[in-house]
Amino acid sequence: MIFSQYNVNTNIICWNRVILLYGPPGTGKTSLCKALAHKLSIRLKNNYKIAEFIEINSHSLFSKYYSESGKLVMKMFSKIKEHLEFGESLVCVLIDEIESLTHARNSCLSGTEPSDSIRVVNAILTQLDQIRKLVFK
Repeated sequence: MIFSQYNVNTNIICWNRVILLYGPPGTGKTSLCKALAHKLSIRLKNNYKIAEFIEINSHSLFSKYYSESGKLVMKMFSKIKEHLEFGESLVCVLIDEIESLTHARNSCLSGTEPSDSIRVVNAILTQLDQIRKLVFK
């Protein structure tokens, strides 16, 4: 966050704003993320006019209808991009149950998963890259 405040060139010093929490269910990973986002919004209220917390449940990205899942991903990320376009906003995105996406990707590689799941995983990864480019302009 300090590097971002001082506009440090990401080509010189590379940092990552992604936190991956791993552990058994019920240990408080989601609660910790929500509390951290809330604490950041309080601590950084002088730097950002708006603080947004967006929670994504990755199970909701998969649809039983063919090609509908990709549309859901695009719709979700377009909303996130709308929040990011306002330059003075702090946006925290929580992707809950992310392991379901990686499981789908492993199944895709083995040939047991339909091609729509491949598209969903690829669309999510592409959209995450686009958000990263939007943030690090």
